[in-house]
Amino acid sequence: MVAVKEREKKMNGRTYADHTVVVSGRVTEVDLRYSPAGTAILRVGLAGEDARPYYLTVKALKERAEAWADRLKTGMPLLAEGTLSQYKTQEGRVYTGILARRLHLVDPEATGASSPDARGNVREVPGVNLFVGRGWVVRVEERTPTLVVARVRFQTGGPRDERGYAPSAFVDVKAFDEVAKDLKKAKEGQPLFVQGRLRVDAWEGKDGKRYDLRVEALFVKPLLAGREEAERDESLGEFPPEEDLPF
Repeated sequence: MVAVKEREKKMNGRTYADHTVVVSGRVTEVDLRYSPAGTAILRVGLAGEDARPYYLTVKALKERAEAWADRLKTGMPLLAEGTLSQYKTQEGRVYTGILARRLHLVDPEATGASSPDARGNVREVPGVNLFVGRGWVVRVEERTPTLVVARVRFQTGGPRDERGYAPSAFVDVKAFDEVAKDLKKAKEGQPLFVQGRLRVDAWEGKDGKRYDLRVEALFVKPLLAGREEAERDESLGEFPPEEDLPF
């Protein structure tokens, strides 16, 4: 009990992420900017291919952002480890992205590359696109007999807000065929284990083209609720705080 209290004291009101993301791809974009408060923010586009092509954007902050900005070049194979992050843009839109904790250069001789796409980007083949986590079900919708979509809250880690709530990302988890049958068994308010890959949905909204990051589930398992398990998972390490991000 004493050890638990000491760990909670060190956390000082911070929470830990309940999921992890590992993605790789050939670099398509390297964009370093600074927030109004002076926080360095690096955006890196990654293009890869697993069952089909994917294009993802990874964010790095502060010293990590500045350290990698000059090292990365278009076409390099890169692997990123991190978590989801979610915040509101200046226009009031809610954006979900990938926040990297670690970046690793990949041996180019140990991975393949696709032919250039319509924009001239080369994809890593095969790429790593892995999501593993345990979140809390907000709702479950059966779209068709073979497609079920669950809205799931995943903790992203960081300081609690003024009301004591842990920072979270609300993400759609889509399941097809046999996996859809398992996801349909999940109930509102129930913890859910998810293994899958990240995809980006695009559609035309009233104010132009919109993009949304989602999880395509390859395996799901409804769990029994424990005693504040999602609030105390220390296995993934401390998550860096996000400050007034402009994009």
